[in-house]
Amino acid sequence: MHIHHIKVAYVQVFYKSLYMKYEPRFDPKLPKDLSEKQLTSTYFDTRQLPKIEMTMAKDGVVARVVFYFISKKKQIFEKIYLGPQQEIYKICARQASKIGLNLERQFNNVWNTTFTEVLNQQSKKNSDKLNLELNKNKYGLYDTFRPAQLLNQKLIESGMAVDDLANLSDVNKATIFRHLKDEFEISREVAIKYAKALGCDPVEILFNELNVSIWGSTDTISDLLLKRVRVERSEIIANENLGMIKCPREIYRADVKAIRVDSPNSHLHNLIAFYYSSNEKKVFEDQIVVVGTNIKDRSDGSPRARYFIGIYKTNRNGKTVDLHTIDPEVINVEGIVPDEDFNSLEDVVSQVQTDREVVEDINPFFVAPVVSFINPAKLYSKTRTDVQKKYKDIYTDNRIDEDLNYKNFKEIQKMSYLKQRLEDYLKEIDTGGVETLLVKDKIKTLIDVSSNIQDTIGKAAYGDAKFEKRIKPIKDSNLIKADFTPEELKKLNKKFDEIIEKTEQPTLGDEEFRN
Repeated sequence: MHIHHIKVAYVQVFYKSLYMKYEPRFDPKLPKDLSEKQLTSTYFDTRQLPKIEMTMAKDGVVARVVFYFISKKKQIFEKIYLGPQQEIYKICARQASKIGLNLERQFNNVWNTTFTEVLNQQSKKNSDKLNLELNKNKYGLYDTFRPAQLLNQKLIESGMAVDDLANLSDVNKATIFRHLKDEFEISREVAIKYAKALGCDPVEILFNELNVSIWGSTDTISDLLLKRVRVERSEIIANENLGMIKCPREIYRADVKAIRVDSPNSHLHNLIAFYYSSNEKKVFEDQIVVVGTNIKDRSDGSPRARYFIGIYKTNRNGKTVDLHTIDPEVINVEGIVPDEDFNSLEDVVSQVQTDREVVEDINPFFVAPVVSFINPAKLYSKTRTDVQKKYKDIYTDNRIDEDLNYKNFKEIQKMSYLKQRLEDYLKEIDTGGVETLLVKDKIKTLIDVSSNIQDTIGKAAYGDAKFEKRIKPIKDSNLIKADFTPEELKKLNKKFDEIIEKTEQPTLGDEEFRN
């Protein structure tokens, strides 16, 4: 499979205006006896993606896109588009969709990433500014794509025709066309209608994705030698070729940064860690953090600024910091067998401690907690779209299920409280006298019945697994009652009083017990 990497290039462009009409050209030029319809996209055989290049011009971002085609005589032709990014996107998205829906989806991803990358580069004319600021984006990164462009993307990705969208969203067909052409603003209400039909969040139609660059990667398992520089495990290696990543809106801030875990033998492989670059003057004990510290390189002994990811631990001296691994895979005591002569338990403990430590006794100049780990492949899958389309039914089912589990668990808590109060009451009763024995016997019976009911409810809520293994019982009624509201507690205590009152009243079996 041949795939072109994203490339941001500064190409020299000559044009009168960004809004001039543009027609693609072929390189080499098509012979007179060969038409475009006789060509086949190379994507079908080699999965070759279009090459996308962008650069800043005086009046905006210019895009250059190349599609690759092959003739029956195996000659390669390039179909080249050049012009303002908004106009070129519309033309090229249609071109990609004609070739195949899957190609169009990949084209969108590469296009969005490339555009974001060029906007986040330093301006050549003004080194103090980013291209983003010069592109007249009113709201910065939130304003890189218009709703019309986002709706176009979602529509093409879905494989729907405009007629389908009109039927599913209950939006007039003519209105949809005006929205696609950016002639009408898309209202909040209509965005929700589109989102239901397309299987996405309404915000994805009104606002573009928030992409941030992945500035480095780390191997949490192994050390490596990179261009004669020793790189420790969990050390972050700066790399400008890791591309961009979609940042969830919930954690996005202007100072958010991202790194990737590159450990093929670890369950953490390909996870993206997000953190904020604000260097807070706090102690982050037992938290996963990114730290920067000046330490010597083992290759040549020269000190340099190095960044690591790990669990923050205060050193025994109380002044410096140790960093422990976030990956349990590095702890390995395989082959260490304790015996009477060597490899004692202390040896095993020492080995575990050694494996656990990333760096120790350091004075960080930078500390920032990791706010989230995300697996992009899982988070933005097709399943998400399918679930969103059935949003109403699935959401309702899940909330009902949660409510049922909550109610079942609440009943268990109430029974546990009453059971514990009964057990405490048993301890307070004098052992002497037949009447006392009668009361105690009745209470013990109630406790046994309560346990059986509790187990039944536990199975209903949590399945066939043993309830005792799911929840460890609390042997303190004062701790149990902390989970109840004053009104609930009042009702429970009243119920307890009623139970005690009933046990003290004579029943048909009491005489037989006395005899």
